[in-house]
Amino acid sequence: MITLILFTKIYPSEDPNIIEQILAQFGTPEKIEIKDSSESQVKEIQMVFHGRENTNFIFSQIRKNRTVEAFRQFLLAKLEAETNSITFMINKQVLTKGKIVLCKTPSESPLGPVWVTLESTNLPILIDYLFPPTKKGKVIEAKVIPVE
Repeated sequence: MITLILFTKIYPSEDPNIIEQILAQFGTPEKIEIKDSSESQVKEIQMVFHGRENTNFIFSQIRKNRTVEAFRQFLLAKLEAETNSITFMINKQVLTKGKIVLCKTPSESPLGPVWVTLESTNLPILIDYLFPPTKKGKVIEAKVIPVE
């Protein structure tokens, strides 16, 4: 099964409804949890999605923005053998414009990043599907589509 987990903080200057809407661009969440943070007046939101169809936003946006190779290199460097999940950060403010931009550190997103966790029983196949190799700037699409 493929699971996508999104997590971010909601600061007092942010509208919780807007944050929920930008996270919902990824698909239909099976679980939404909003709770108080240990930081004063800050809330935390987590959305959990199941199924490959909830990775379609990532799939299309990184191709549209031509950032497939950047994501691939970053994630493959973080990938550990025998693991079923990988976490990375994307810029929350850019996400409000419907785009996905990788953050290497939380400070690259002024109001905090969105942490994206991908879980799969066969994570390397999911990574090859979402973030395939490129050759001379052209995406070489994976021949295998991950199964649910």
